[in-house]
This record gives sequence, structure tokens and C-alpha cells, in this order.
Amino acid sequence: MTELVHRQPEIDFTGVPARWTRNIEFASLFTAGSAGAPAVEPYLNQVMAQAKPMLKDRDRHLAKEIDLFIKQETTHYKVHNAYNAELRKTYPFLKSAEEAKRADYRAFLAGKSHKFNCAYAAAFETLALSMALFLFEKADDLIADADPRTIAMWRWHLGEEYEHRSVCHDVYCAIYGDWWFRAKMVIFTYKHLAAHNKRIMGALLEQERSGMSPAEIEESMARQRQFMKRFRNFHLPRIIRLLMPGYNPGKAKAPRGLQAALDAYAPG
Repeated sequence: MTELVHRQPEIDFTGVPARWTRNIEFASLFTAGSAGAPAVEPYLNQVMAQAKPMLKDRDRHLAKEIDLFIKQETTHYKVHNAYNAELRKTYPFLKSAEEAKRADYRAFLAGKSHKFNCAYAAAFETLALSMALFLFEKADDLIADADPRTIAMWRWHLGEEYEHRSVCHDVYCAIYGDWWFRAKMVIFTYKHLAAHNKRIMGALLEQERSGMSPAEIEESMARQRQFMKRFRNFHLPRIIRLLMPGYNPGKAKAPRGLQAALDAYAPG
């Protein structure tokens, strides 16, 4: 397990462009992720806080990792709150999307077992690891013209997703250890997140395309198909690996550029 470090980046998002890279079809996926961050990260923190007293004596070393995980995630949603406030000036529907996601997590906490929520957290964090690997290793051309504040935020955020990639998985395995249930929750979590992202991406691209000519709309739709095919080709094989009994996110190799992205921010 990589040592977790709590950082507190100071990024002024005043005037940050909502259209933060030329390829708005690619950007729409990350914008959807940012809209969900203030909902999902407090939820993950609650699930891990509930798990901490459930750890057996032999697993008490995970308690420190839970504490650092919660600190990292708390900073993530605070930073995304500030960033999203700027995005909503262009995409006002992001606020209702965030509230819908928050309602889902409230329902999970109120109506589902801790095992369900812990497995969801484990699945979410391993899916976030795949997003980190994609951004650091497969998206250079997509972010070449990106707004520097936005991409710095995502590189820091997803760099810490790599850093704490094992925490929720290890906690779930320590408390429950039910591989089959965990595998089923990977599928559930992927579908849940994909549905959320699809709604936001659809609304965002509908707004952007409203001002385009028919030819520009066709070009935009072609870029979207190309990006989503590329993204799925990277992502889906990794999801299959998540389903395997011996899957261990801690074995994932650090992507190139990770340490530089994290070293930009001092421990907080």
C-alpha cells in the first residue's frame, strides 16, 4: 500500500472555463464526475467511519488508513464544491444532478446494509483507480490544450485516488470477505455511476450542441463516439479484472507523472 498523505491544494477557480478543453465530449465525462463528487465523497467517508469500529484486532492497522482516507476525501469534495460553483454558471443543471446523486446515497445509507455500502465504496474506489490510470497514461492528447487549473485539480485528485486505492477494498475484505457479493457490487456500482454520468453528459452536450450547425453537431457526435469507444476499450477489461476473486488494487503500478502531480502540493 502506498503511504497516504493529506494535502490541501489552494486553487483559485474564479473564472475557470466550464469548457475546459477543446474536446468537450471528453470533458463532459469529467464534468459529470465533478458534479457527483460533493455527494459521493461524504457518503464514502460515512461508510468508512462506520467500518472503523467493526475492524478486528488483527486489522487495526487499517484504522489509520481510514483516517487519512477520510481527510483526503473531505478535501476532495471541498475543492470540487468550489470548482462546481464556477461550472454551474455555464451548466446550471449540475446542481440538480448533484442533489439527485446525494439522494441516492442517503437512501443507500438509510435502507441498505453496511455490507452493501462497504462493497459499493470498495467498487467505487477501484473504478476511480481505473480513471486515474486513464488520465495519467492515455489522455495526453485530450488534455494538451486543457485549462491548467482544471487539469491540475484532476491530476491531484486522481493521484490521491491511486494513493488510497486499497483502503475501501481492504476494509471490505477484512470485515466481510465475501468475494461473490463484492463482484456483484462492482457491476451494480458501475451501472449506477454510468447512469448518472450519462444523464449529465447528455444534458451538457445537448446544451453545447444547441448553438452548433448540423455539420458541427455531426462532428461532435463523431468525437463522442470515438472517445467513448477509446474509453470503454481501456476501462472494461479492467472492470473484468475487478470481478476476479484474487483482485488486489494495491498491486496496481503507479502511472507515469503521478508523483510530480502530487508533489505540487505540500502535506496539509
